[in-house]
Amino acid sequence: MNDVNIKGRKCFISAVAYLHNNTKSELEYFFSNVVRRINAGFENFELILVCDDDCYDYVKEVKQGLTECSSPDIISVIKLAYYQGAEAAICAGDDLAVGDFVYEFDSIAVNYDVNLIIDVFNKAREGNDIVFAGDDTMQLSSRLFYRLININKAKSVRHDTFRIVSRRALNRVKKMNRGIQYRKYLYVTSGLPYDYIMYKPVNSNRERKTGRESAYRLNSGISYMMIYTRIIERVTLILSAVFLLVSVGVGIWTIYSLFYDKNLASGWVSLMGVISFGFFGVFLLIMFLTKYMNIILEVNTRRLDYIVESVDKL
Repeated sequence: MNDVNIKGRKCFISAVAYLHNNTKSELEYFFSNVVRRINAGFENFELILVCDDDCYDYVKEVKQGLTECSSPDIISVIKLAYYQGAEAAICAGDDLAVGDFVYEFDSIAVNYDVNLIIDVFNKAREGNDIVFAGDDTMQLSSRLFYRLININKAKSVRHDTFRIVSRRALNRVKKMNRGIQYRKYLYVTSGLPYDYIMYKPVNSNRERKTGRESAYRLNSGISYMMIYTRIIERVTLILSAVFLLVSVGVGIWTIYSLFYDKNLASGWVSLMGVISFGFFGVFLLIMFLTKYMNIILEVNTRRLDYIVESVDKL
């Protein structure tokens, strides 16, 4: 299944890879294995590298690594103006890509057999607009995120390492959401056919996350759940209902005490407890509402998905 037929070889293939906090050895391994495998399997192939680091030395390492393996027809390196995360970086690469099919690599850490790249393409040629490749090795936080975001969903989003996307899928997803984008969710809910290929890791290579990237993912995960699910909305409604009942109960208790309690000081502890509980709920709701307003503001005022500083043709 690893061979690509003649018709498939004539497709124009783009590969978008996200670079952040990677070592030179990781870059060289990605270029000498993944890039070389794609370049050998297709007649027309372009590589787009999106650099999300603060210094331009990153791009120099990329150029040096590319000279040591067979190069694609077109190589572009996008340097983002500042750290913007994997979602914006891949979107920048997708906008520059011109291929009929686009590989998206959220990380250049390779823990799979490189022939899987061709298997994913063959699966796409069977009629799937999106094909995901992933394994089941996830952190507890990731498992919790996917469980929450898939609540009451007919189509589930799953963890993946990389994916191939048709031009039709890219065009449709671009029209679905203009603000904060979670591409995997949009691909699954685009209405186009998709499939998963699960694999067992062949080595222990894993993506290394910095503190800034972990904070970005946590913030993005909360935003995705607010936008693409109704979990936070339901929690807010339940909390509002609970505190409404508490307020009604306090009102009834106050009226009762006014007429029947001759020593109001005896209820001081209970009163303070209710007040503390009520204010806790108020501040929690304010936190949720503040997050919602921030998302609404960003979606309505943000005109660009990303900001590019430079694009180099190698």
